[in-house]
Amino acid sequence: MNKQDLRSEHARCAFCKKCNTEIKLEKACTANVTRHMTKLHAKELKQAAAEETARKNEQIKTLVHQDVDPIPKRSSFGARATADEQDRCDKLAAIWIAKSSRPFAIVNDKYFRKYSRKMNSVQGYVKIVKPWKGDVEAIAAELRDTLKAKIGLECVYYSASSDIWTSKSKRGFISFTLHYLDEDFKMYSWVLEVKRLPGKQDAYHIADALQEYMEEWRLSKDRCEIPP
Repeated sequence: MNKQDLRSEHARCAFCKKCNTEIKLEKACTANVTRHMTKLHAKELKQAAAEETARKNEQIKTLVHQDVDPIPKRSSFGARATADEQDRCDKLAAIWIAKSSRPFAIVNDKYFRKYSRKMNSVQGYVKIVKPWKGDVEAIAAELRDTLKAKIGLECVYYSASSDIWTSKSKRGFISFTLHYLDEDFKMYSWVLEVKRLPGKQDAYHIADALQEYMEEWRLSKDRCEIPP
């Protein structure tokens, strides 16, 4: 079996490297691990959580605000943008599309292209002929990993909701949204997945899809409360 195909159900047990102890592990449930760490390693757990939170907060700040410093004033707006200026604008556009969950097709939108063309004619920035798909995919992947870590640190109990719809071309889609309160009672709602739902949209297919998403985001069914 390939490493990437391994799931929690394949593990015989969990193992604490702090005290060299085997811990009973059930599929998609880390309650025993959490109980062990809370009871025997509370100090280390608290310190590790604080360090991880600080690291992720810094990572989020770096990712969100990367290359958004003011672009230096130019002596002539009629001149062609430099390579550094063009790269900076490309990254800003990619961050905008990825963070606001815009589809890749936005870069081909008629009015977006008009806006970009006008801005380029005035200040020499943003060549609209260059797609940002590669940058968007990279940034979206980073944001997904960061969000997964954030949920792992903050989400203890949660509720979830799902929407199912069919397009005009009769293709089925499903979304999966997570809702939870952090320790400061701040409410979060994250749309974690929006995917094709091929085949018949019956209870079995829907349940399989939701189970897949919960495993992907490391969400235990035992921690799921009544949906909103």
